[in-house]
Amino acid sequence: MRVVVTGSAGHLGSTVVAALRQGGVEGVGVDVRSGSQTAIVADVRDARSMRRALHGASAVIHTAALHAPHVPLHSKREFIDVNATGTQIVLDAAAEASVGRVVYSSTTSVYGHALEPGDAAVWVDEDLMPRPRDIYDVTKLAAERLCELFTSETGIPTTCLRVSRFSFDTAPGLAVPIACTVR
Repeated sequence: MRVVVTGSAGHLGSTVVAALRQGGVEGVGVDVRSGSQTAIVADVRDARSMRRALHGASAVIHTAALHAPHVPLHSKREFIDVNATGTQIVLDAAAEASVGRVVYSSTTSVYGHALEPGDAAVWVDEDLMPRPRDIYDVTKLAAERLCELFTSETGIPTTCLRVSRFSFDTAPGLAVPIACTVR
């Protein structure tokens, strides 16, 4: 099994690649920056590079993105290009490669203003409606919608995981399910 992980120079992506490899899976890291878990240096906005990287892949785990701390450092256009357009390019390459599944790393940040408590604490579950507060939230939510459309058009299962913050000095241990059913 060959699993391509975008964003492999980042905290989450590098940890996922390492966990896949420890589990006996061929984890292939892709990132615009080189890193210890990056086998292919390429930008998710480069369709040709993504097609080459995903050729022969069984699955893709898409963690590459500009993140909330990048909001003051990058333009809205850059967020759209990386987080939304880059996701669509990865999905197009996944369809062309006929991967078996796609996992997209989204964020709980998409809830935005909905997380601001009024008179009571906010319960976060699938019923809480996202209320984006910045371009990061908007583009991550847009990428989730692109994943939904991708699955409806191709039949390739996708899972969008709304993970929380990754602000730590060392990468935590992750349990990565190697044989899972993704819907």
